[in-house]
Amino acid sequence: MNPRSASRCHCAGWTVIDALIVIAVGGLILTVALPVLSNSRDDARVQQCADHQRQLAAATLKYAEDFEGQFFYHWSSNVGPDGEFLPPEMVGGWYDRKRIGRYLNGEDMLLRPPGRNEGDPPTIIDAGLGGGLFVCPADLPDAARSYGMNYWATTGLESEAAERRKRESRAWARRNGLIMPPYPTGKKFSASVENADQVFLFTDAFESVKAADGRWVTGGTIGIPVILPGERFGGRKDNAPGVGGDPEMLNRYRVIFLPTQLDYARHGQNVTRNAPVGALVIAFVDGHTQQIRSTELFDQETKKSTYKVLWSEIDKAVENPLLAD
Repeated sequence: MNPRSASRCHCAGWTVIDALIVIAVGGLILTVALPVLSNSRDDARVQQCADHQRQLAAATLKYAEDFEGQFFYHWSSNVGPDGEFLPPEMVGGWYDRKRIGRYLNGEDMLLRPPGRNEGDPPTIIDAGLGGGLFVCPADLPDAARSYGMNYWATTGLESEAAERRKRESRAWARRNGLIMPPYPTGKKFSASVENADQVFLFTDAFESVKAADGRWVTGGTIGIPVILPGERFGGRKDNAPGVGGDPEMLNRYRVIFLPTQLDYARHGQNVTRNAPVGALVIAFVDGHTQQIRSTELFDQETKKSTYKVLWSEIDKAVENPLLAD
């Protein structure tokens, strides 16, 4: 062989050191690129979640436009602003096909409430919509409805049955050691509410009901009326007593009376689903959406709301009358 040819072959070959350098450089590139790709994926999920909630808010505002500014009434039959077209046997929430389903499409979700035997057929009162834009893309794979509606936005007419349920709820709270303020902790509002860019309609919530097909859906409204605004965001001084029931629900943190009803674990680094640490996507009455961190919602020391986001117009007054306008 020509000595010059042999020399060229030797120089063109890879040494162990060359390979190690390439591997090191490749690893460095992956170290830099993977977080960027992960962040891009997370950002895309936030944007998609925001788009879903924006559509829910737009449909809700359209409903209010059709019903004299009033939002859905939760758990009503033939009462509320939409009572004229709801049959008496239809009982449900904002997610009903007869309510938000007038403006949006979704899957029919048949629920199986607590106490329903496995073999019992679902009925019309267990109907609701799920799937599609009702699901946050960052939620667990078996979620069929991810969002909850602000309790104080359910402004339909009050019925005798609704008043009875309120009394029963307060009695349950007393039996379970929840301390209730002797004054209203919120105020029902309509589409004409003041500070519409601060009062919210929808946000990320825990699913608390298992559907007949095994997927999970939100129960409807969020915002426990017997605690204060900052506490609803997660500023609970003490954890509320546990709620008995389905062990699977407890294991999955899919119960209502946790340190927070809001799921901060979808958008951010929080992996503890029932901890009020992380971020939410929120849709407001004026129709805009925004990602907001828990530190922006309630003060970590005082446990009070920061009033950047409002459950209702009187949040500041009910937490501290001296700060009220």
